Amino acid sequence: MAARPVPVRDETRDVARPVVRTQAPVRPAVRTILYSATRRLAIVNGRIVGVGDAVGDYTVTDIEKGAVVFTAPSGERLRVPVHATAPGEVAR
Repeated sequence: MAARPVPVRDETRDVARPVVRTQAPVRPAVRTILYSATRRLAIVNGRIVGVGDAVGDYTVTDIEKGAVVFTAPSGERLRVPVHATAPGEVAR
């Protein structure tokens, strides 16, 4: 009598893997910029911030007279004008 092959089951194919959804970082909302020769501050998402401060996942890279420049964790730079509301108003 010949031996019958035993089916080998790949258990890794049957394991249900949870779907991990990553949320896109919330874009900062710039409301006011305080710009002078000695100080540059901005009100972003209700907080007073300066260059180097973290806002959510972003870091304030520069504060200009009319916009704040952020750097995302990916290294992408994001320039947000004061009172920008639509995504089209945000420059990359």
